[in-house]
Amino acid sequence: MKITLGECLKIAKAIEEKIESLLAEREQVAIVRYFKDEEPEYPERTVEEISAEIAALAAKSRYLRQVVARANLNTKIDFEVNGEKISLAEGLLLLMQLLRERTCWKSLADKQQKTRNTDYYANVEYVEVTYDLAEAKKTYKNYEKQIRKLRLAIDRANINTEIEVPDDKIEY
Repeated sequence: MKITLGECLKIAKAIEEKIESLLAEREQVAIVRYFKDEEPEYPERTVEEISAEIAALAAKSRYLRQVVARANLNTKIDFEVNGEKISLAEGLLLLMQLLRERTCWKSLADKQQKTRNTDYYANVEYVEVTYDLAEAKKTYKNYEKQIRKLRLAIDRANINTEIEVPDDKIEY
């Protein structure tokens, strides 16, 4: 069956959430509590049954994540670095780097050119930035613009890129 990368990611995430639910269920059915002179009430499902279901879902999740990873390497997005389009995988890595840089430049752009502080003993201390504040604000805005453009390119690729996945791998 052909599905988009975005759909595949959502299915993988849903499978992983189901696994988390099954892990909690397995923990609950692993023991039974009862009082003296009472008959224990055993759960309907066994640890082994739940473990088998977890293993099957984990295999599906791994398969889907591998399919997505291969597609990410082979899919070019509408975003250029040094005049060349980059892969979706590189775009995701670049996005993380840009987000980190944007955070740093936001901090620099939000500082004041010069501040005056007075401590408990009436000592005056001045703090002055050592860079061009206006340039820092421009750099921050440039990162914002690049991130928006890159996110759009990544979203577009996730919506438009189709991959072939066997039906049994997307059922859960």
